[in-house]
Amino acid sequence: MNLLILTDNYYPEMNANARIFSELAELWAEQGQDVSVMTCHPNFPKGKIFPGYKNKWLTKSSVNHVKILRVKTYMRPNHGLIRRTLDFISFGLSSFFFGLWQSKPDRIIGVTPQFFCALSACCLALIKKVPFTMIVCDLWPDAVAASGFIKKNGIYKFIKKIELWMYRKANSIIILSDYFRAYLNKLGIPDHKIVTSISGASKKFYPRKKNPSLLSDYNLSGKFVVGYIGTFGISHSHEAILAIAESLAKKTNPPIHFLMIGDGPRRKELAQHLITHNIHNVTIDGPFPGEVIPEYWSLIDLAIIPLAPIATNKMVLPSKIIEAMAMGIPVLLYGPGGEAQRFLSQSNTGWSIIGGDKVSLEKLVLSLSNDKQQMSDQAEKSLQFAKNFSREKQAEELLIHLKSFNQKK
Repeated sequence: MNLLILTDNYYPEMNANARIFSELAELWAEQGQDVSVMTCHPNFPKGKIFPGYKNKWLTKSSVNHVKILRVKTYMRPNHGLIRRTLDFISFGLSSFFFGLWQSKPDRIIGVTPQFFCALSACCLALIKKVPFTMIVCDLWPDAVAASGFIKKNGIYKFIKKIELWMYRKANSIIILSDYFRAYLNKLGIPDHKIVTSISGASKKFYPRKKNPSLLSDYNLSGKFVVGYIGTFGISHSHEAILAIAESLAKKTNPPIHFLMIGDGPRRKELAQHLITHNIHNVTIDGPFPGEVIPEYWSLIDLAIIPLAPIATNKMVLPSKIIEAMAMGIPVLLYGPGGEAQRFLSQSNTGWSIIGGDKVSLEKLVLSLSNDKQQMSDQAEKSLQFAKNFSREKQAEELLIHLKSFNQKK
């Protein structure tokens, strides 16, 4: 099957979408599918072109049997609504124009939350008269509106109409969280068009001893390490981590250290907070290449997932939850409840604290740092449950779905 995937982010960028869809594309190509990916020249999250790349109108390459088409875009850092929106629009326009000249695929796949990426894929599918699959990773513009960055004005309502139009035109909709199903059903999207695909962890995520070199570099020997690896974005509550870290700095034995690895629009603000408040039991570092991320996970005793208390976060299931579990690391969710909380409850693993309750969060972290037996039991439970989800299994199941929908056509 000939697949054309449009995604704003792709390897060597290291946000969740880049990792997920580069791995899926390569696994499909390994299975004999003809896979092409249209994407940007790598620049996320700083909006600066990666070394070794140039922001040309169109470049073609092949990596692990996947044909990669990179198009010219307006690049901006991952903050600032207007300029970031222009960034997204520029990819939508470039991908649509150059997509017109590509050979006709069997199916076109558009990846959200970048709205204009999905819109470009939808329009190309209509023009080329091929099935369109929309992958819903998050809701845009709802997530932006929920964060308070835009008002629900006329522009918002117009975008919502286009969003609904795309859902209706899609031959199938793949959701990475089952919570999206009720949202789509409420919009009148029939259930038979919707397929849930929980994002698995790739085979490089597996339990291992703490990396001795990194352990020494960060001076973490003998410490209970609470860690976060991901984007420092507006949809997270990293300030809660800093608050309890400051409170716990002199209360614990063993010492508790917070390790935060990644990049994003709020990183500079968080780093400045550490300096201003003289907090020494938090380390912010990174970003690092994806192939070494499991080594940083190995340092962590307890993974913390801090989601901002906004409505759209109730629908998401962060991929880092399953990555941590696959490493045999118990997960502590701090957020508004919803799908992520349901997932942990259903798996009988980890802990969940409702966002805003920093007192309970601090008490739980302190308790777990002194409860080796409970941590060991949860690590084993997490590891066993994570075996139900792998990137390989996800790729296989999605390919069966894509083929079955093509046969129906």
